[in-house]
Amino acid sequence: MDVRDIVRRVEESEVFHAWESEHSSSFLAHIFVMAEKEDSFQLGYFHDERMHTFLLDGSVVTELGHDEILRTEWKLVP
Repeated sequence: MDVRDIVRRVEESEVFHAWESEHSSSFLAHIFVMAEKEDSFQLGYFHDERMHTFLLDGSVVTELGHDEILRTEWKLVP
């Protein structure tokens, strides 16, 4: 399945539309292919210091909730 199709399926779902209506400034941050099933994908959207995750399993989209983004005080030094 093409990545664009995966994103389209999630973003056109009722579950995603309900969530996005309250999180309009979110953006797609990651897509994971689930090793157990070739038609199962996890998409993470960043919004307000949190990662909100959706699961596309075949044609079913499920909202998995959100996690805080881990922060560190470490800095990269050139």
